[in-house]
Amino acid sequence: MSEIIEDSLSLINAMDDGEPIPADMWNYGKCKLNQLMSFLSMNKGLWLIEEVSVTLTPGTESYTIGVGETVDNPKPMQISHARETSDQDIPIEVTSREDYMSIPDKDLQARATTVYYHPGRDTGTLYVWPTGTSTKKTIQLTTQRPVQDFDTEGNNPDFPKEWTLPITYILATMIAPKYLGGEVPSAISSQASVMYAALTEFDEEKTSIFIQ
Repeated sequence: MSEIIEDSLSLINAMDDGEPIPADMWNYGKCKLNQLMSFLSMNKGLWLIEEVSVTLTPGTESYTIGVGETVDNPKPMQISHARETSDQDIPIEVTSREDYMSIPDKDLQARATTVYYHPGRDTGTLYVWPTGTSTKKTIQLTTQRPVQDFDTEGNNPDFPKEWTLPITYILATMIAPKYLGGEVPSAISSQASVMYAALTEFDEEKTSIFIQ
């Protein structure tokens, strides 16, 4: 983290190379870097994709997902796919809040065919319908987890090394106004935009297109 903040400050000539970062600059840079990490969590980074297992209890309509919760796992940003895992994977529809709320018999006990996920502020809630059968089943969720914040100076970045340079330039554009009288150097801003565009284009899963 310290290297990213230091390099960003150097890019806008806010400090000399090798000069210790003053405490106020350090705290401001850390704050902006964590804000940037939260923003980047909205990108579908391939390294953020995780599988989460949920064992169903028939009659239970919802499950809280979060550290120390019913499903003890960091709260996902979103769920892209779901499936029941038994002898073979059976796809489960990921539906909208409106469609789930329109279901009349939410406590129906039968094989799960639909899930709805609500990502709350601190925890997420998974709604399952039907709620399962008399034999406990497990559903597997393909989720996107959030990018982890930087808490201490020695924290390793929670992103691939290919992201380091773009993040350094983007962070420079975020902190520049404070130290340059509200201005952002056009060269830094332009380079940050180009790098971010290339980064997001690269960090997408490539799939085939079939034309019938």
